[in-house]
Amino acid sequence: MWKRFIGELNKSFGTIGSTLITVALVTIIIEEAKLFLSFKLLVIGIIVVVAASLYSSKEENND
Repeated sequence: MWKRFIGELNKSFGTIGSTLITVALVTIIIEEAKLFLSFKLLVIGIIVVVAASLYSSKEENND
């Protein structure tokens, strides 16, 4: 799901735009983690977003 979402962002907004959107998503995840005082949510959210970004950029290079 995430890799497709990030891939669509790359197609729509280009790499710079999708990076900015990804940073915004990470910021939202960080704020949610602060609200719930859940460090696990913060770590998992960042790992998912970073992994999806790396995977989609790798796939984009293969095209």
